[in-house]
Amino acid sequence: YAGDYVNVPQRGMVFTAVWAAVTYLDPNYAGGDSDGTEEKPYTCVNTALPAMKTFGENDSIFDYQAICFLDHYVWDMDDNTNEIYTYSSNATYTNYMAKPLSTLTGLLLMGETPETLLTFQSPTVFYMQFLSELQFNHIQVKLDTW
Repeated sequence: YAGDYVNVPQRGMVFTAVWAAVTYLDPNYAGGDSDGTEEKPYTCVNTALPAMKTFGENDSIFDYQAICFLDHYVWDMDDNTNEIYTYSSNATYTNYMAKPLSTLTGLLLMGETPETLLTFQSPTVFYMQFLSELQFNHIQVKLDTW
């Protein structure tokens, strides 16, 4: 990003580049023809994650997939539309942990601006377990759970 910098020590540094496919998400997009591009972003994770999983199954060149949130987003961990979660329960709590659908790669959650706010929300789920490596960049994260 503009303005970012790295101080390189005298002996140098080793960088490993990875390929990452980016899926865009904007809860305010009203075009009705979402395809995950920046021009036609998905409006919720319930459509983005299944598309990303299918993409990961069909294209193994990418080490990571990213969701770029173009605006503030509330990730509702109780909304299982498109069966994007596997829930864990026990004798005391029903659906206390949500495991989102795997993208089959590492997952990067990033914001369009550093002020972008991603809120994980649920009155019942108080754990979330991603099934792949998870990273955050350029985004604020809030947990609003039980």
